[in-house]
Amino acid sequence: MGKPPPVCKKEGCGAPLIFARTANGSMMALDKQRDASQTSRYAVIHAADGRRYVRTLADGEQPARGEYRHMPHGATCAARKHAARPLERTDPN
Repeated sequence: MGKPPPVCKKEGCGAPLIFARTANGSMMALDKQRDASQTSRYAVIHAADGRRYVRTLADGEQPARGEYRHMPHGATCAARKHAARPLERTDPN
């Protein structure tokens, strides 16, 4: 049996993920589902070598043939949204 597909391990999320290599060689976590809104600036291709690669689209640029838009997971993570609530101010006196 193969490894289970990657998911976000943050409490309250669990979204399915893909990982793609950036131009500088680091790995980027992206939502597995393609971006239906077509607003993401990240184009992912599953290359012939079996790896995924991601690149940033220029303003107005469309993904090339075989590339698909995916959102970076940090922008959509349910756990991150939950944790992003403003902190309460406390009176120091």
